[in-house]
Amino acid sequence: MESNKLESTPSPPPNPFKDCWLLTKEHFNTEKYVPDRDSYGLVSGEEVTKKRVTAVYFSASWCPPCQKFTPLLKQMYEDLRNRNAPLQVIFVSFDRTKEMMKEYFLNCHGDWLAVPYDDPQREQLADKFNINAIPKLVVLRPDGEVITMRGRKDVQDKGMICFRSWQSAASLADNVSLRRTFSETRGFTETRLDGETDE
Repeated sequence: MESNKLESTPSPPPNPFKDCWLLTKEHFNTEKYVPDRDSYGLVSGEEVTKKRVTAVYFSASWCPPCQKFTPLLKQMYEDLRNRNAPLQVIFVSFDRTKEMMKEYFLNCHGDWLAVPYDDPQREQLADKFNINAIPKLVVLRPDGEVITMRGRKDVQDKGMICFRSWQSAASLADNVSLRRTFSETRGFTETRLDGETDE
């Protein structure tokens, strides 16, 4: 006997940046006069994650492993962006103050985006991805589905070559030349948010 019941396909997970505004570094440019400082240098999270692999970077300035990993991620990001790779990095701060987040973002990070310090989205993202240790790099498809929770390990072990597997998992066209690779980096640790350190 045939069933008339239609099988429903599960809907894709919502893009976690669909309804949020993200900071550019230009937001902090106080030398430029703008009539509305609060909204200056903000971009739509939904727009900047369309048709791109998004790497959500949970990090803090007080975390020694973050201090080691951030320059590595920054170099990879710059190299990939120079090749027009469809990659967006979004920083989610675990800094203790807004001022610490600002200094860390402006002085140490790549030319990527950040969730505003006062935005409840910071905590929601940490809860959504169950972040209990930093640094953590969660890599997402354009629709918000997780490609890997171990993006940091990918970057450390494979350098920018890891982007090829991310891009493939995101079902994005592969037109990025990745001939240059990074030397393998060893000896990274991570800082647990309860104060412990994991090797």
